[in-house]
Amino acid sequence: MIQNCLCHDIKNEKSTSVIESILYGLEISVSNPYGLTEKVQYVNPVWGAEGFDPFVPGGITSHHIAAGTLGILVGLLHRSVRPPQRLYKGLRMGNIETVLSSSIVDVLFFFATFIIVGTM
Repeated sequence: MIQNCLCHDIKNEKSTSVIESILYGLEISVSNPYGLTEKVQYVNPVWGAEGFDPFVPGGITSHHIAAGTLGILVGLLHRSVRPPQRLYKGLRMGNIETVLSSSIVDVLFFFATFIIVGTM
């Protein structure tokens, strides 16, 4: 829970900075797989092979962190690297309308990644 640049640690009842929580264990809230307990728990990410088990809540958090990081990096790469001139000619992207319409998907994906990561 990020509020006024502080993270509240539920287990130890102390507040830490956002940087400390990222470096020493980012906790993301998840519920159980079927919603049987009707409560939210805070778990640390599990980066090993046990994270692929759908009943391990830490696998969910590590997947969200990895997917968000990868989405941001791919979006930044795609926005900063210009395709070669051969590609423009090969795909017949000679006019500006075709180029702009092909980049709309990239821009939407890039900003959608920020929205998804920010609301998890």
